[in-house]
Amino acid sequence: MTEGADIAVDMVVNMLPQGVQRAIGFLVNILTAVFSVLCIRSLVTFTGSNQGVTAVSMVWIKMNWLYYAFMFSFACMFVVSLIKAAAVIAGKPQTMDINAKAKGEALQEEKEVDLGI
Repeated sequence: MTEGADIAVDMVVNMLPQGVQRAIGFLVNILTAVFSVLCIRSLVTFTGSNQGVTAVSMVWIKMNWLYYAFMFSFACMFVVSLIKAAAVIAGKPQTMDINAKAKGEALQEEKEVDLGI
């Protein structure tokens, strides 16, 4: 598993040729975007039918607030899926190591200590 990546079981996919891996990555991201759109569509219907409904234990909380938060989350998931699909098409890696510089410096220090420099 790589840092910054989604949790996934990719052992079988990693054994496939690079072109097939890219096709599967693209398909997964497009299916995730479609799922997000379907969830948003159902939440629009759901919020329309729940106007004025409040939480049972806390009547000051409107239940639609929760559903709007879900809607926002699915919208973010849709955008991320499209960006990741575009990255797959462009051949860009899905993850990047944001700590690469720090790791390189630590490795260099470790080598210097080992050599007694």
